[in-house]
Amino acid sequence: MESGNGMEKRVTSGKRSGKSKEEWRAERGVEMEKSGFEEGCIHVTDESIIVLAENCPYLLELDLTECNQITDKSIQLVLENCNQLRELRLGGCVKLTDDAFTKTMPSCFDQLRILDLTNCNLLTDVSIQTITSSASKLRVLILAKCSLITDKGVYSIANIGKYLHYLHLGHCSRITDYSITHLTRHCTRLRYLDLARCTQLTDVSVFDMAHLPEIRRIGLVKCGNITDQAIYALIDSRVVDRRLERVHLSYCVNISVGAVLELINACPRLIHLSLTGVPAFQRPDLQQFGRPPPKDYSQHQRQMFCVFSGKGVRELRHHLNILDSTMGNRYSSRMGGTGYDISEGDNDVDIVEVDGYGEQN
Repeated sequence: MESGNGMEKRVTSGKRSGKSKEEWRAERGVEMEKSGFEEGCIHVTDESIIVLAENCPYLLELDLTECNQITDKSIQLVLENCNQLRELRLGGCVKLTDDAFTKTMPSCFDQLRILDLTNCNLLTDVSIQTITSSASKLRVLILAKCSLITDKGVYSIANIGKYLHYLHLGHCSRITDYSITHLTRHCTRLRYLDLARCTQLTDVSVFDMAHLPEIRRIGLVKCGNITDQAIYALIDSRVVDRRLERVHLSYCVNISVGAVLELINACPRLIHLSLTGVPAFQRPDLQQFGRPPPKDYSQHQRQMFCVFSGKGVRELRHHLNILDSTMGNRYSSRMGGTGYDISEGDNDVDIVEVDGYGEQN
């Protein structure tokens, strides 16, 4: 445990006077700067977190992921007492409501850089307005599965401006092109933007994403209104193609082989491309270059799985360019077909968490 002055400080074992482990550690916690509970500690309650907040005012990081017994009461005290927090992870704390943030959050919480509220699905735009007004220098904001968030909340996020680098809005199905275009025009240093299952979005949102100079990863899984025109916008901007590394297009059923070929030719840094459930890529000659599907997938899911990484992206690029040249530039003409027809089926393959960025198939 590293202290602010470079000295290592540790909480050592000793008599706990009948107190719980969490309470004992918390009361010794005037020296603590980082605290995390093993993910999925479902028996951690407000009582322990309140003791922690009262005795550890200099906490810099607090991870309560999947501590699903936590309520507004303890988080209010954390925000009130621990005003040095730089990282707060509350993913899966499903009992939290707007009161957790609107009652006691300081008017200025500028030191907070990372906030994870995954699946805190009782939160509304009111919380987002409070958070973004107080923590105006957030770099990472994760709101995946916060299903009550609307365009109003996204407009509030846009006020963070150039400080915001990473934004996850997956499953926020109420948001539309209006707020995403506003967001991308104000948060111009975004590097990662995940909009998976934001089903109301269209190509219009991507047209503005194409002008983000720092964007490296784009998630559009199950954004079924996305077409080739969005892909061509990314290419034609001549901004995104220099940095783009990962693109998630699974279940964007209107994407063609031709558009993908132009994308991978234009983006030399591209190392990950997901096209699971895209009809144009349900072809053995293309899927052969993809990663093997997870072992726990059903037969149908395995057939739909289509994810290219690293060497697979390079091999797909090479294969499609050869096909294109032998077919008279059919694909790269921007008028190319989508390859083989396949019958429609159940497209519901779960998003798979692969790394710290919430990488999707």
